[in-house]
Amino acid sequence: MKCIMRTIATAKTSVQPFAAVMVTQLNHKLVQVAKNPSRPQFNHYLFEAISCAIRNSCQGGSAEVIAEFEGTLFPTFQIILQGDILEFQPYVFQLLAQLLEARAAPAPDAYIQLLPFLLAPVLWQSNANSQPLVRLLRAYMAKQGLGMLEGRLEGMLGIFQKLIASKLTDADGFALLQGICEVLPLARLEQF
Repeated sequence: MKCIMRTIATAKTSVQPFAAVMVTQLNHKLVQVAKNPSRPQFNHYLFEAISCAIRNSCQGGSAEVIAEFEGTLFPTFQIILQGDILEFQPYVFQLLAQLLEARAAPAPDAYIQLLPFLLAPVLWQSNANSQPLVRLLRAYMAKQGLGMLEGRLEGMLGIFQKLIASKLTDADGFALLQGICEVLPLARLEQF
C-alpha cells in the first residue's frame, strides 16, 4: 500500500484520468480493512493513498470528480462512523475536510446533515480527533460562512473551551476560534 500511495503522490495530476478506477479500488480495500482493522501501518498508507488521490484528482474543484469521490467514499465513511471504528475516525474526518475544501461553496446537504454529529461531545473526547475535526469545522465555516454558525455558536465555543483546557489540544482550540472569528461579525462576538 505504501508503494501505491507513493505512486499516486508522485504522479500528481496525471492520475486524473484514472480517478474513477482509483477511488473504487481504494474504497474496496477500505471496506475490507474496516471489517477488521488489524494492520495499522497498512491502514495508514491506505488512507494516505486516498488522500493523495483526492488531492491530485480534485485539484481545480471539478464538481464531477469530487461528486464521484464523495459518492464512492461516503457510504464507507458512514459505516466507519456509525460502527465506532475509533482508529479510523481521524482519517475519515481529514478526508471529509479535504473533500469539502476542494468543493465550491456552499456545502451540499450530505455535509450539512453530518454537522450535528460532528458537534457531539463524545467525538471530542479523543485527542486524535481534535485536529481533523477542527479542520473539518473550519472547512464548513469557509463554505457556509455565517450560516454555519447559526444556532451552533454556543456549542462551538464550548468545544473551544474543552480544547484549550488541555496543552495537547490548545492549538486546535485556537485554530477553531480563529475560524469562528473569520466568519462572525465583531458585534456578535461582543456578547461573549
